[in-house]
Amino acid sequence: QKNNIIDNLNDFFNIEEFNLDCTNCKFKTIHQFKSKIYKYPKILIIHLKRYNNDGRKISKKIESPNTIKFKNYKYSLYSIISHTGTINSGHYYNMSSYKGVWKKISDCNVNNNPNYSDDNNNYIFFYSRN
Repeated sequence: QKNNIIDNLNDFFNIEEFNLDCTNCKFKTIHQFKSKIYKYPKILIIHLKRYNNDGRKISKKIESPNTIKFKNYKYSLYSIISHTGTINSGHYYNMSSYKGVWKKISDCNVNNNPNYSDDNNNYIFFYSRN
């Protein structure tokens, strides 16, 4: 994982190459895989992988810009879901922008949170298309 969403997205949309061997003829081939967006959504949801294959949590802080541009579309960050704990247990909470003020919503508690993006537990980001 990179340190910010933009670099993670750029990596996601890069061409990925991998080698395959035919089990019948043993012929080796190089394949390419590339993700694309064909229709840009009104709501862009970015979900980061926060656990390794062995179940250990990746607690790296990922910077999330307030705006992201794709082609001719501009998206604004309006909500983030975070998780504390482990893969087997923990607590979810949300940070959302309401009338320009960021709020932390955790169970029944709602508090102002101007440092919404300074959290190494952020893992789902919601952007709306302007």
